[in-house]
Amino acid sequence: MQALSLIILLTSLLTPAFVNGQSLFHGTTVMIQPFKGRHPSNATYETANFYCYFSLEHLQYVSFGWFLGGSPGDLDGSGCHPRPESYGWWEYSTSADCTSDGRECRVHAVNYLVSDTSVPFIDDDYVVLQPFAIGNSNAETLYVSYFDRPGGAHAVGSRRVLEDDACEDAFTTIQEIVKERNVPLGFELTNPCRPKAKKEAFGQKILS
Repeated sequence: MQALSLIILLTSLLTPAFVNGQSLFHGTTVMIQPFKGRHPSNATYETANFYCYFSLEHLQYVSFGWFLGGSPGDLDGSGCHPRPESYGWWEYSTSADCTSDGRECRVHAVNYLVSDTSVPFIDDDYVVLQPFAIGNSNAETLYVSYFDRPGGAHAVGSRRVLEDDACEDAFTTIQEIVKERNVPLGFELTNPCRPKAKKEAFGQKILS
């Protein structure tokens, strides 16, 4: 179950545009438990859908999301929205130690399940790699993260920076979670969403 906290890529946020050093993105991931034998078919899987607020200045984040299971035919993400009726977990980081070239970061994450808030579900380190920019757009990138120890699980996922109403909705939800859950952030939340007026003016300037 340790693979369930492998949901965040810090360095993937170095390329998209930030607002005041902050960003908010939507992510999905497939987490792969170590093989139970010598064949990949013996691996087990878990999936997650989440929204994450990231502070570039502090290299820390806070997120909320859902675990959706590991069977492709049974996945149901219909309840995964930036302003959801409910969510399955919340998570925050407490530290990040990155290499000088930015190719990987070792992150400490704390994850709580809504169904049991008495103790952290996850309180552990993981390693996240520089994003794999396979396509021609920075709008969505792939990442790989893993537990750096024998038998450690790994994950592959995508990340897409939010804009407009989706960004505002997710930011409102993040604010509520931080307040209601008393999340001990090492930074102050500021709105990372680009104002529509400025965005439209910027687009018109490019086209003119």
